[in-house]
Formats: sequence, structure tokens, C-alpha cells
Amino acid sequence: MIKIIFLVLIPALLIAQIKPLDIQNYADCNDRLQLEVRRTIGPTNNPVGYGNYLEFEGNQLGDTLFMQKESHSVWYEFRPKAKGDLLIEIEPIDSLDDYDFSIYEYTDSNFCKDVYSKKIKPVRTNFSRNIIALKGKTGLSMQASNAWVAAGVQAAYSKSLTVQKEKSYILFLNNVYDHGSGHYLHFDYAIQLKLQGNVKEFGSQQTVQANISLTDTQTGEVLAESISDSLTGDYQLDFDYTKSRLNNSLQLEVFKDGYVFK
Repeated sequence: MIKIIFLVLIPALLIAQIKPLDIQNYADCNDRLQLEVRRTIGPTNNPVGYGNYLEFEGNQLGDTLFMQKESHSVWYEFRPKAKGDLLIEIEPIDSLDDYDFSIYEYTDSNFCKDVYSKKIKPVRTNFSRNIIALKGKTGLSMQASNAWVAAGVQAAYSKSLTVQKEKSYILFLNNVYDHGSGHYLHFDYAIQLKLQGNVKEFGSQQTVQANISLTDTQTGEVLAESISDSLTGDYQLDFDYTKSRLNNSLQLEVFKDGYVFK
């Protein structure tokens, strides 16, 4: 007798669980967490309480330098790996959380005492109310114009910070709400790029005035727009970009009534 054995293959489900970065013992300036700067850090667990010392309290609601009161906080210290315009995005796991932040340049062993006494002023702050449309995100941006942002309905981002390689910076992060969630930190650098060219009519090589557009094909963001010179056909596109997106494909388009772009 021949027995037929059927083998059934069941796909193995591999479930990877990422252990959150524990930040609950770093709520005081003197006990700050040392970070190695990389593209993304996190997820973290939820900051709980203000630690043993309440570094910020009793400040005016409209103060742009010092938050009104510390709630659920974490202190980070980091050293940039390159000189340039630093970008940071603070991404809450729960979009309803309201994260505020201050950034300081580290000075010396008296740093924390000087922060507490307000002898040292932050180089960047943002105490704006959570903006739901942005999923609660905040940080430093190329498009932002203000270095310090007060509480209330304000801009979610402060402007990028020019940093020095291997110099220490302190990021103080505070979640306003109880029973919140953790967050991610995204680090990047702003760079300025320039694209030059010339628009001519195919065949005759006659210069043409046309509308020029440059788009990031992966994000759909229009990076720059210009009009070529009516006499020379020359154009120049100046735009800010991020170091992490340098491998993205860019699409250049030229628009002129009666023409197609080659």
C-alpha cells in the first residue's frame, strides 16, 4: 500500500517588536540623555513628570524664551556630526499630544544652574499649541521664520539652527498633557541648491521665454519656479533642500503655449 502524505506549508509570521527608548529617568537637566545623532531616534516611551527639579515654572504665557511650566519632560544632549543648518522634527506617537521644546548651546559645568536662573537663553524655542492638521509635529524647519515661538495658536516650527560639528547642544522636550505617548526625533540638514539652464526652440535654436518648474517626484513638492529670460532664454532655480533627500528624483518641466517640452 502506498500512502500519500500531503505537506501543507503555512507562512511564518514574523512579528518584530521594537523596544521603546526609555526616557523616564531623564526629566532633569543634570540627568540628561546622551544621544548619537542619526536620521531617526525612537520610538520613545512616554515622559512622565518633571523629575526631581522643576526647571520651569511661573513664567508668562506669552514668553518666547521660557515655557510657562514644565509638565512631562525629557532632556537630551547631542553633538552634530557636521556643520550646517540643523533640522529637527519631533513626531508624537499620539497626534493629540502637545510637545513644546527649547534648544540650548551647552556652555560648561554650570549649565544647568544657569538655565534654572535664566542666565542662559535658549537659541530656539517653540511653545505653540498642538496643530492637529500637522499630527502634532513640531521642530526646526527651513520654511520657518521665527527662532522663538510663544504659546497659543502659533507656528508649529521654528527656523533651522546653524550648528558646529562636535559642539554640544541640549534639547529640552515637554509634553503638556498627562497620560500621553512617546515620540520620534528626526534629524536632518538643510542645503541650498542651484539649477541653471537655457530654453531654446528645437530646430531654430531661438531663445524662448517660458515657465520653469522643478518638482520632487517622491513627495510631490514643487521646489522652485521661475521664468526664463525673454532675450537670452537663461533661467536659474535657487531652492532649499534636505540632505536626506539628495537621492530623490527631481522632475524639471517647461511650459509655453504652442510648445511641448523636449
